[in-house]
Amino acid sequence: SLCLNRVRLLLFDILCLSFFLNNSNTLWNHLDLSDLTEQQVQILTNTLTNNSQQNQCKILEVMMYRIPDDSVYKLLKLSFLHNIQECYCRLFIIPVDLCLVLLQLL
Repeated sequence: SLCLNRVRLLLFDILCLSFFLNNSNTLWNHLDLSDLTEQQVQILTNTLTNNSQQNQCKILEVMMYRIPDDSVYKLLKLSFLHNIQECYCRLFIIPVDLCLVLLQLL
């Protein structure tokens, strides 16, 4: 498990975290990424998309501010989240169609 709740991450921190997640060969029990901006979500989705099946996450907890629909969809489609069992997304000030987001989780 990794909890980054109440930790303010810079873009470089997100890039390093993505590199770490890609190379850890770990099944993550619980990953709490806390507050993510649109740029941070884009870095995560761009760097984790070619993730191997060895790196996966069971429980994801994330809070996102002002994130467009397509970025939320890309995040939820990551192979890293392929076998996810629980997902807690707090979406704030986002023009997201909630039904579409829920369909992405199916």
